Amino acid sequence: MAVLLLTLFITSLSLDELIEMAIRSNPALISAKEKYEASLLSQKYSNSLPNPKLGVGYSISRGKPEFLFEQEIPFPKKLEKFKRISLSKSEIEEEYLEVLKHEIIAELKKSFFEIWFLKNQKEIIEKTKELFSQIVESAEAKYRVGTENLPSLLESYLELSKLDEKLIVVSNEIESASAKMKQIVGDIDIESIDFEKSAFPMKIDIDIKELESLALSNSPYIRYELANVNYLSALLESEKAGYFPDSSVMFDTMGGMPRVMLTFTIPAYFWWKENARVSELQKILSSQKQKLENTKREITYLLRTFKSSSDSSFELWNLYSNRILPQAEASFESSRSNWIAGKTDFIHVITNLITLLNYKIEEKRQIYLNRKYNAEIERLVGLTEKEVINHAR
Repeated sequence: MAVLLLTLFITSLSLDELIEMAIRSNPALISAKEKYEASLLSQKYSNSLPNPKLGVGYSISRGKPEFLFEQEIPFPKKLEKFKRISLSKSEIEEEYLEVLKHEIIAELKKSFFEIWFLKNQKEIIEKTKELFSQIVESAEAKYRVGTENLPSLLESYLELSKLDEKLIVVSNEIESASAKMKQIVGDIDIESIDFEKSAFPMKIDIDIKELESLALSNSPYIRYELANVNYLSALLESEKAGYFPDSSVMFDTMGGMPRVMLTFTIPAYFWWKENARVSELQKILSSQKQKLENTKREITYLLRTFKSSSDSSFELWNLYSNRILPQAEASFESSRSNWIAGKTDFIHVITNLITLLNYKIEEKRQIYLNRKYNAEIERLVGLTEKEVINHAR
C-alpha cells in the first residue's frame, strides 16, 4: 500500500509541469521554433556580396587561353539594408513563436480547469444521488405505511433519473476536455494529473488602466504586428535604394589584352518600375500600421471584458462559498428534519436538495470561469497571473 501511494505521489503532474511538457513537445511550437531558427541562419549571408562570375575560354585564332572575372557591387548601404530585412524577418518569427506559446499555455490552462470543474461536478452529482437515494428509500417506507403520497414519490424518481442524465452528459464532457488537453500536451494519463493543487480562485487586483498600459507595452500580439511594421519599413527602405545604381568590376583577357571595366546597372525609364514598387510598399506599410492600431484597440476591449468577467466570477465564488451555500445547506437540513417529523412535504425536501446541488456546482463553476478568464488575460498581456499581480504591487 505504501509503495502504491509513493508511486502515485511521484507520478502526479502539476499544472506547471504540464505547461513545461507542452512548451517542450507541442508540434506547433516545435515547428515555429524551427522556422525561427532557420530565419537566424539567413542573417549569415543576407548582407554578403553576390557570387562573382568566372569565365575560362580558349582563343582558337591565337591559340591562347582567355579568362574573365566579374564582381557585382551593390550601391553603398544596400547590403546593410538587406541585413535589416533579414533581422526583421527573424523578429517576426520570434514574436510569432511568443504568440503561439502564450496561446498554447492559455488553452492548456482553460482545459486544465475545465477538467477539474467537470470532475468536481461529477463527484458532487454522485454524492447528491447517493444522498437522494437514501431519502427516497425513506419516502418509500413512508409511502408503504400511508404517510407519504404517490405524486411526491414519483417526482423523486424523475429527479433521480435527471441526476443519471447529468452524469452521462458530464462524463462525455470530461472525455472531450481530456482529448483537448492531450492534443496540446500529448498522450498523457489524465488520472495522473493533480488538479486540486492549482484549483483555487485568483483575483487579479490591478486597475484596468494599468493593465491596459501593461498590455500595450508587453502584449505578444502587439509585438508581432509591430515586427511586421518593422519588416515592411526595412523592405521599403531597401526598395528606395533601388533608385541608385549598382556597379560591377570586370577583369578579362579577351582579345589578347588584359583589361579592367567598371559597369553600372541603372534604373531605366525614369524609375517608373521603382516608383510603382515603392508606392505599393508604402500602401502595404500604411495598411499594416492600421492593423497594429486595430490590434491595440481589440486587446484593450478584450482586456476590459475578461477583467470584468474575472472579477465577477471571483465575487460570485465568494458569495456562493461564504453565504449562499451555507444558507442552502441549512435550508435543506431544516426541510429534511421537518419532513421526518411530518411538518413539511417531501417535494420541499427534493426542491431544497436540487437547489443545494446546483449551488455546489455553481461555486465550482465560478472558480473555473475565474481561472479561464485569467488565462485569457495572461495570453493578451504576455505575463502570468502572478507576474501581473506582482507588477501591480
